[in-house]
Order: sequence, then C-alpha cells, then structure tokens
Amino acid sequence: MRRLLAIGAAVFLLSLLSVAAQEKKEPLPRVLSASIPSYPPVAQAADIQGVVTLRVSTDGRHAVRFDSEKGHPLLLRAAKENITTWEFEPHRPTSFGVKFDYKLSLPPP
Repeated sequence: MRRLLAIGAAVFLLSLLSVAAQEKKEPLPRVLSASIPSYPPVAQAADIQGVVTLRVSTDGRHAVRFDSEKGHPLLLRAAKENITTWEFEPHRPTSFGVKFDYKLSLPPP
C-alpha cells in the first residue's frame, strides 16, 4: 500500500521552541505569509521521517540565518527552503527556534 505524506498543521503553524526572545518576554514575530511545507519526494520514497530543529534569525521582516540545525539532511533542506518563504510582521531583529515534524502515514481505509 502506498504511503501518503503528512506534515502536521503544527509544522505550518510552527512548533516554536524555547527562545531567547521569550526569555526576555518579547513576543515572537508573527508570520504574515508562508508557503505550505513540502515533503521531499526522495525522502518520501526512502521512507525518511523525523524532526528538524532550526534556530532562525530574522532581519525584522525575513529569515536571514539558520543555526543549531538538527535533522536528516533532506528534511533539513526542505525546512530551510520553507522558512525562506516566510514573511513576518515588522519586528525588531530576533532569533528563535522552530521544529518541523515530518511523518509519513498510511491513507485512510
């Protein structure tokens, strides 16, 4: 049976980790627009799943740098590509953690 890909809504809406901005009680930047995350076809064919974590730094409107990267390289690349599509509400430059959870699931019967 073929597997269908599923990236939880939490990925699109973001699962934010503890961040320096939160430690200072500053609000996290609000995402105004973003592309829906894609599941890399090669990762899907190879049955690769997992969690990707990134530390994202912004310039006040867009992501400009990624640090502390963890996860499978194929999934990591897809997560980074997605984050580059995010446009934030204007804010003071900051950095924060993001978690993408890539899972494959069986189609419903």
